[in-house]
Amino acid sequence: MGYEFRETHNLRLKEEDKMKTNRLVCFGMAIAIMVLLAGAFAERTPEAAQPEPEKKPLVIGHIVDLSKIDPRMGRYCRDAALLRVEEVNAAGGIGGRKVEYVVLNDEGDPSRTVALAQGLVARGARGILMGYNSACMAALADLAKENKIPIIGPVVATDSLADHPFMFLVSGANLAFIKDSLHRIQQRGFKKVALMYATTTWGIDFSKQIRVLAPEYGIEVVGMEGATEPPADLTVQARSLRNGNPNIVMLSNYTAGHAAWFRAINAIGWKVHTQAICGPLGSGIGKVIDPRLAEGAEVVSHIDPRKPESKAIYDAFNKRFGDADGLQMTMYCGYEAARLLLEGARRATNPDSGASIKEGLESIRDFPIGIGTKALRASFSATDHITLEPGFMVPWRVVNGVLGVLDY
Repeated sequence: MGYEFRETHNLRLKEEDKMKTNRLVCFGMAIAIMVLLAGAFAERTPEAAQPEPEKKPLVIGHIVDLSKIDPRMGRYCRDAALLRVEEVNAAGGIGGRKVEYVVLNDEGDPSRTVALAQGLVARGARGILMGYNSACMAALADLAKENKIPIIGPVVATDSLADHPFMFLVSGANLAFIKDSLHRIQQRGFKKVALMYATTTWGIDFSKQIRVLAPEYGIEVVGMEGATEPPADLTVQARSLRNGNPNIVMLSNYTAGHAAWFRAINAIGWKVHTQAICGPLGSGIGKVIDPRLAEGAEVVSHIDPRKPESKAIYDAFNKRFGDADGLQMTMYCGYEAARLLLEGARRATNPDSGASIKEGLESIRDFPIGIGTKALRASFSATDHITLEPGFMVPWRVVNGVLGVLDY
């Protein structure tokens, strides 16, 4: 019996040991399976769950005179372009890439403009905005071609740039302003005109073209005077032009030049009609130009604040900066220059290529734009890089000290 008991007891112990071993094996296998499953699950975790690296920004440069010829024009041009960049970035950028806006002051010096542009190219800029100085933009003609970078002039109006393959003019070339101006002078029955111009590339081009085109409208140029910008005084020039007995004087000066002109003609007691080309007269009325001195003066501009697109720019600028100026052309043109350049980048097949952005710009057709008459819409092509053509200018006149839009 004892033997049998011991044998039975031993058998039981062996069975229990076997069961314990089996449990341990099962437990170990379960742990192994869990580890394998955890590993497999980790391997199958999608990479998208990890934060994506931020895309490199699209660099856009802006070279503008902020301190020399007309700092106020430069500031409005800069702030308006910044406003558009901020809007684009808030909406997700260009193809998911933020726009890096780099603004540089060339102080109206063409040689400095070139040096700054070279730095922008080295930094990776694939598009450059300019300001209001034609000579500074013209200085970049070779750089634009060599690097295939589109350059947009918000209020540059020199016709010599209109045929450049990589340069675009937002506010139109001199020719458009001159033709509309001569047409209005002809309608008013004036036959003799004198010219007061800034001795800048823009002003000199203006004076040359007026002399060529005036006879086509039955108008004689009876006097011409130039002055550097900003001029301290234009009394000598006003006396000289008065000797030609003109019916009207055409101005192509900047804001300070317009102010000096009206002070001069009032100082010598000369009541003569004045017509300003482009918008510095408008932007200076009530700021640096006493409107009482400019009574009756006209300006052939490219801004109609009543146009819905223009009003939208005004409202957005005023909300952002608090000092929108409905007569400040560079506010509108600076905004639209940035908008067009970024639209070209959006349309480009490769926004890292200036040549591709240029093609994107040239594909723009019937684009709503906040300059020109209500009927104007912007279009570019491979052979046309100007948005504003003759017939789309907006006439203004100072009446009772207020500059207002005339019917057109």
